[in-house]
Amino acid sequence: QQKTSDKISMASSLQSVFTSDKYQIQQPYFQLMKEGYEIASLDGREKFRAERPRSWMKTFLSRLLGIVAFLVSLTTLPTLMFIVIRASGMSSEMNSGFELTRIIVVASMLLSFVFSVVIYMLITKWVAPKRKLFLHKSIDADPATPILTIEPTSGIFLFNHEYQVKNSSGELMSIYKKNVFESFFRKKWHCHSADGQYMFSATEDSIFWSLIRRVVFFGEYIRLQFHFNKNGGKPFGQFIRRFSLRDKYSLEFQPQAVDSWLAVVAALLLDTGEER
Repeated sequence: QQKTSDKISMASSLQSVFTSDKYQIQQPYFQLMKEGYEIASLDGREKFRAERPRSWMKTFLSRLLGIVAFLVSLTTLPTLMFIVIRASGMSSEMNSGFELTRIIVVASMLLSFVFSVVIYMLITKWVAPKRKLFLHKSIDADPATPILTIEPTSGIFLFNHEYQVKNSSGELMSIYKKNVFESFFRKKWHCHSADGQYMFSATEDSIFWSLIRRVVFFGEYIRLQFHFNKNGGKPFGQFIRRFSLRDKYSLEFQPQAVDSWLAVVAALLLDTGEER
C-alpha cells in the first residue's frame, strides 16, 4: 500500500508539471554532441527539452565491428563448402558433378549473405549506444537532474520493443511496448503502468499510408500521423508530423483521457523509438 501511494504521489507531481493538452515538438537545427527535442505547450507556459547524448566513437566502433563480422561471416561458409567439395573429390567427377558443385556453392553464398546481414545488424545494435532520452523541465534546467528518463530495456530488440520511463529518483513510472509482428503493416505502441496495467495505445493512421511510408522512395518524409486510443476504440488524441526543414510535430489530446506526461513520452517514442 505504501508503494502504491508513493506511485500515486509521484504521478501527481508529474501532472502538476505537465498540464497542457497541446504541445509542439521539434528538433533543433545543429546537434553535434547531443540530439533531442524541444517541447513547448501552445500557450508557451511549459517548456521542456529531451536530450540523447551522442557517442561518435562508440557508434563508429559498432559500425566497424559490424563490417568486420559481416566480412568474416560472408567468407566462412563458402570457404568451408569449397574445402569439403575439394576433399570429397566431387569437382573431379563427371559433368553432373560440376552442376551439383555450382548449386552447392551458390546456395552457400546466398545463405552466407543472409546470415552475414543478420550478424551485422546484431553486432551494430549490441555495441551501439542505447537510444536513451533525458527529459528536462526547461531549456536552461540543470542537465544532471532530468524529470524523466526514457530508456530501452535492451540494446537489441528482436520481436518486442520495450522502453521504461523512470522519474528523477529512478522509480519506474510507465512502460511502452511495440510488438514487431503486430506492427508489421501498421505500427502500434502500447502504454502500460508501472505495474503492467494497460493504459492506452498509439496507432499509425492507416495501413495504406503505413505501407506507402515504408515502400515508396522518400516515403519517410510523408506526413507521419498516429492516433491515441484505448483498445482500438475512438481516438482521443493525435500526433502529427508537420511539414518543415527539421522534424516538427504537433501533439494534442483530450486531457481527461490520459495524463499529459504520458502523452508527451509516447510522442517522443513515436520518433526516437522508431529510430527516425
